[in-house]
Amino acid sequence: MPNIIGLGLDATDIDRASLDRARQACYRREGLTEMPPELTRAYFEDMGDHQRVSDRVRRRVQVCPHDLSHDAPLRTDYDLILCRNVVIYFDRPMQERLFQTFVQALVPGGFLVLGKVETLFGPARDRLTLVDPRERVYRRPA
Repeated sequence: MPNIIGLGLDATDIDRASLDRARQACYRREGLTEMPPELTRAYFEDMGDHQRVSDRVRRRVQVCPHDLSHDAPLRTDYDLILCRNVVIYFDRPMQERLFQTFVQALVPGGFLVLGKVETLFGPARDRLTLVDPRERVYRRPA
């Protein structure tokens, strides 16, 4: 079973409502049906018709506002950056800048996961290795 408890995690968005939902960390049971039961038991608490991310995980997650178009990354030592279906809303020069920012924020060996409709291009594409084309997973070489 993966150990996520030792990790420091950042959850960011520009939208206040999305940040509030992230802080609540509650999900409908049907939204977790594809998750292996052992992970659900390990990292979620039963809340009746909902499951809530356990306190020990929530304490590790810093939920905060962050504007990708203006703010620098919170850190430059990420092992994983998930940025799914966000970059498509920016123009091409901004997308290229964001991709470069993501690469610089990843540690060697770190992963970038984009949305299924997003395509990595520009200089960042030369600095990352495509791991899974279907899922848009890239890795910064170690």
